[in-house]
Amino acid sequence: MDELTERLDQADPATGLRRDEAAALIMAMVDELPADRMQRPRWWQNLRIMVPLGAVGALALTGAAIAVPLVIAVNGEHVDLDARVPIVYETETGVSVTCEYGVYVMSGDARTAEDERAAEILASEDWTGVGQDVYDSAIANPHVPQEGEIWANDSPELRDGVAFKLALTRVITSRLPPDLQGVGMGSTDTCTGPFR
Repeated sequence: MDELTERLDQADPATGLRRDEAAALIMAMVDELPADRMQRPRWWQNLRIMVPLGAVGALALTGAAIAVPLVIAVNGEHVDLDARVPIVYETETGVSVTCEYGVYVMSGDARTAEDERAAEILASEDWTGVGQDVYDSAIANPHVPQEGEIWANDSPELRDGVAFKLALTRVITSRLPPDLQGVGMGSTDTCTGPFR
């Protein structure tokens, strides 16, 4: 049960679950249901199961992750994000996309003065246009498996998604002064594409 709990904590729909990942998560949840169902209603008749499954399924299938609140945990405790960055971009094919990137600054086990300074800068930054900068950086720096890496689900969509996530970190960090660009940051986002 601990593995399922850990997987659920890491499976925040806002992090951009792919449909196959959402299906695997739902199946893992179903597998954890009690074997003795004689006295209980069937799992699909139990609202305590169907409402969360329905919410996860709807978000995964509709791409409505922007409606999901951004949350992040540090050492098992949820923390308030230091910055919420609106990511707005237009793809090469003319599709307008809006999502959100959240960041929490922390280097090591406790926040340092540098962490606090970086957090203040990120919180007060004018993020206008950053989404298009991220998109343009992702397109200019495509990501492919490195030598020795084997991707089980390699696809153009997966490569675009990885390039976009890397560009998010790269572009957001570049907004910090050079002396603070090495601070540790945890992040979460609702950005699931499309990227082309």
